[in-house]
Amino acid sequence: MKKKVGVLTLHSGFNEGAILQAFCLTKLLAEQLSNCDVDIVDHNYISKIKVYGEPKNKREKVLDNFINNSLPLSPQRFIEDTHVKAFKYIIKNNYNAVIVGSDEVWRVKYTHSKKWFWPVYNQKYPWSPAFPNAYWPDRSIKMPKIAYAACVGQTDWTLIPKKHKKMMTRNLLDFSLLGVRDQRTISFLEWLDKDLAQKAELVPDPAFSIDVLGLVDKNQIKCKLEELGVDFSKPRVGIVAYNNSETNELIKYFKQREYQTVGVSFSNDAIDVDLSKEDFNPLEWFSIFGFFDICVSILMHPSIACIANGTPFFGIDLRNSSSDGESKMKDLMRSFDLLEFYYTTQAAFLKKIDQIFKDNILKEWPYSYIKEKRKIFTNQSNEFVNKIKLIISANE
Repeated sequence: MKKKVGVLTLHSGFNEGAILQAFCLTKLLAEQLSNCDVDIVDHNYISKIKVYGEPKNKREKVLDNFINNSLPLSPQRFIEDTHVKAFKYIIKNNYNAVIVGSDEVWRVKYTHSKKWFWPVYNQKYPWSPAFPNAYWPDRSIKMPKIAYAACVGQTDWTLIPKKHKKMMTRNLLDFSLLGVRDQRTISFLEWLDKDLAQKAELVPDPAFSIDVLGLVDKNQIKCKLEELGVDFSKPRVGIVAYNNSETNELIKYFKQREYQTVGVSFSNDAIDVDLSKEDFNPLEWFSIFGFFDICVSILMHPSIACIANGTPFFGIDLRNSSSDGESKMKDLMRSFDLLEFYYTTQAAFLKKIDQIFKDNILKEWPYSYIKEKRKIFTNQSNEFVNKIKLIISANE
């Protein structure tokens, strides 16, 4: 009789990176844990669903279709702003293990105010469900709990009230394995409890653990890009950046140097070819970055896609607002020895871009090191999954 593994992750909404990591994680587990059925506990927060709304264009419709037909979702779907029904389902189905992750499952956001001199803690940010939430399973979940490449993002943990800090610590101390995606999350665990930090280990984003490019027809993608206006007779730059004046300056800079500018994930009228609303599923979207000569990205999963495709890129970390100067993007680029290509603002990048091209810095792109580092990441993932196997085997 097959065993069962339940996954609690960020898998819904119109975000290619989030859907991709959910796909890669469950595919990795299904391949490596061949004696287990793996499914995503299909828990959805009402507040997040309201922000996304119904699919409105080709892109959103294809992402919604991919979620419903390509992810191994549980037979039951739960839509609520608590996790009561999802936890009851987990307990009733008696999973052999519950895996939390990957991505920013532990991101929380608090704001403080005062009422009659007493502090009031609010959690109304729609992208971070209020703690306690489904991604911090408590001791009511008796089966082994494992974190896989979990991340806190830019959480300011100094704002977490003492009561919640104690609950977080108690819940995580009950985990059998703590795999986290970056050093900042280890720092968070150390703030909670030094034992948690000592127990934690770094595990790569699951997008590094699956041969995503082997799952798509790259010739078909190229033909589609040509139909959409991508000109393969010219040098091409992929731009993943907000629509603002600095992005427009960046677009102008590349156009003056006869690059075709191709926008991904964010719409911009100044771009030559805007792919932000086109119907690429997350696997196809990941492969797009292999058709650029160079890329500029403010997001992590497009940066991972560039690494996987062997495309030189510049990472602009607009979300690095933490007091410790750390972030998931910085951690990623440090891991691949790419801090020379890392910037914390668009302005800093624009200021240096002339020098970058004058020095032809892209000739120094560390292709060999990146290739070797990817092998190390794959081995780390396999080693961590082997630890999961042992835990599941012991839970009989």
